[in-house]
Amino acid sequence: RQLHDPPLHRHPAAHHDAELRSARRRSAQRALRLRAEVRRTGALYDSERLHAVRVATKKLRYAPEVEREPTTSRAMARINRLKGLQDALGEIHDYEILLARTREVQTAVASPNRPLAVELGLLVRTLEAACRDGHATFLRDRDALLNLCNQIVTAARSGRPTFRM
Repeated sequence: RQLHDPPLHRHPAAHHDAELRSARRRSAQRALRLRAEVRRTGALYDSERLHAVRVATKKLRYAPEVEREPTTSRAMARINRLKGLQDALGEIHDYEILLARTREVQTAVASPNRPLAVELGLLVRTLEAACRDGHATFLRDRDALLNLCNQIVTAARSGRPTFRM
């Protein structure tokens, strides 16, 4: 009596094709999620919405690694664009955390140490400016990011590699 291999093991190419289709669907879903998060952000600064964009960017960024396609220079450029965005949004998030902590300390030392509270106030303004600058950069690049998401979704729906467009 012979043991039967599962259907996918009998046809490795079919298994590979199924994996690629699944990975492309995931890429498209992640691009749709990122697009939705980007559209939720507005002209007014909202750190929570920007953080949601960062998380969605991170998930999309890793999609081509699953798809095993980040080999062309165009694909790598797109992946690097996502990485750059993720890093920039991560920096804003880090500033937000530091800003919250600085405000807490500033409040705690306001009465007993007025000069330190003033210095912390300068740090707060510097961090707020850094957050605004990061948000302005995000807004400047927003349309290009939406376009990238649309390209990934279109490629996935047509069965083409999502990052080697």
